Amino acid sequence: MKELIKFLAKLILFSALLFAGRDRLLAGSQFLLLGSCSLLGMRITPEMLPYDSSDKLVPLIALVLASPCLRIKKRCAVIGLGFAVFFLMDLVSIVLWVSPLSTFRGSLLPQIHLIYSNFWNLSGRWILPLIIWIIASKEEIGVFLRESPPHLP
Repeated sequence: MKELIKFLAKLILFSALLFAGRDRLLAGSQFLLLGSCSLLGMRITPEMLPYDSSDKLVPLIALVLASPCLRIKKRCAVIGLGFAVFFLMDLVSIVLWVSPLSTFRGSLLPQIHLIYSNFWNLSGRWILPLIIWIIASKEEIGVFLRESPPHLP
């Protein structure tokens, strides 16, 4: 139980620190997104970016940093994997939201936007950071969850 409490305290601390510095994370993320869009031939300005995962990366990075027993290489790998997944989700969002409307036919566009927005809000904010963290570091995070069962008289 002591390990779990230490983990939760570190999680709260890292979350607060990362949330306070999210503007720098946003600037870096926007820079990479705008550069990638430019390479893809899309003319995008920062105001046109419909989604940005920098806020959604905060829980994942906080979970990774607070996790006990994760080696530095593993921490970097999990954060890199998370960044790649969120970055690709942002690129898909840009294609769906900012691409010319003539790309989509008829009234299908509003349904695509609605479905994707709901999926992204649910998965990106809450589920995806947790899933990436659990899958990538399941052996290591099990350390603080395992405790000996209570002794019965």
